Amino acid sequence: MKKIASFLLIYVLFISFNAFATEICDNGISFSNGGTYKHFTGTVTCKDEATGKLTKKVILKDGKRDGTCIYYDKNTGLVQAEENYVNDKKDGVTKKYYPKTGKLQSEMTYSNDRTVGLSKSYYENGKLKYIGNRLDSAKQDTSIRFNNKGQIISISCGPTSIIKDDNIWCGRNGRDGEVFLYDMKGQKIEKRAYLNLVPNGKWIRFHTNGKPAAETNYVNGKLDGKSTSFLENGILEKEIDYKDNSKIQAIEYYQNGSPKVKEVYNLPNRTTAITEYYDNGKPHVEGIYRYNRKEDSFYFQSFSYSPVGLIKEYYEDGILAKESLYNDKSVLVSKKEYSKKGELISDEDYFPDGSRKAKRL
Repeated sequence: MKKIASFLLIYVLFISFNAFATEICDNGISFSNGGTYKHFTGTVTCKDEATGKLTKKVILKDGKRDGTCIYYDKNTGLVQAEENYVNDKKDGVTKKYYPKTGKLQSEMTYSNDRTVGLSKSYYENGKLKYIGNRLDSAKQDTSIRFNNKGQIISISCGPTSIIKDDNIWCGRNGRDGEVFLYDMKGQKIEKRAYLNLVPNGKWIRFHTNGKPAAETNYVNGKLDGKSTSFLENGILEKEIDYKDNSKIQAIEYYQNGSPKVKEVYNLPNRTTAITEYYDNGKPHVEGIYRYNRKEDSFYFQSFSYSPVGLIKEYYEDGILAKESLYNDKSVLVSKKEYSKKGELISDEDYFPDGSRKAKRL
């Protein structure tokens, strides 16, 4: 027990020593105390007190970073970062390196402490991980991300060409372009089509078995035409018709191929004609609904539907089962119910609070 206690004490002391290990810098400067270098001009070299390894070389001008500053790993002595400053603001190329190998990890260009121009990052095996350009206005330009196999996992097309073939992928110079996207494991997940930097033509997402999961059509950057989604076995799941980026209608299907739900949109009136079907293809419920947008949060929105006008429900053989009439505030006004033989079995009117006004049968 005493041996264990002694070991724990030594371990704690070791951890504490490393946790509070300090660095020693030239000229009595401590970067944790701004007063020690407030008006200093020159190069400051610092070492780790425990390992004796370099930790940083900083060029100061009147107490502000000005020039190339280099930072090192205190254990290996490898360069971890190189940063260029003008009047204490990043200006020029900044490079970062992997801690254990010293290989280049990223390089970014700054102007007045803001990223501009070309930025790159690399996997530890040296392959390109990310390349992107930022315009002087700070607006993001073209950017591309790769997996460690060199395959594209994401792309954003801008006016500037930053790599061989991105003119082809992004459809620059008035030519149709296409590009395939992959996941981190090298599985093909999407095919995109561009013309003059915007989506144009058919985009296809793929299931892991290689079959299409969804097909979407664009015209000059806008959704236009039929978009479809499929199950992994290739069965059609849903179709949506778009015109000029707006939904016209949507149909969801049962796996037997029969329609499940059909929605026809009337955007000016904010209403949707909805028909739900039995799996035998006969209608179950049909009517007009008003869609209401809900602000769930700053970023997310959801929609709910409220009935307006006449809503009809049917038995599975297609015979009318119920008719419910709603006013323009989605309040139930009257309701009729029918037997499977088509006979009227209930006829009721309602007050605005939902209580029955009159029952005729």
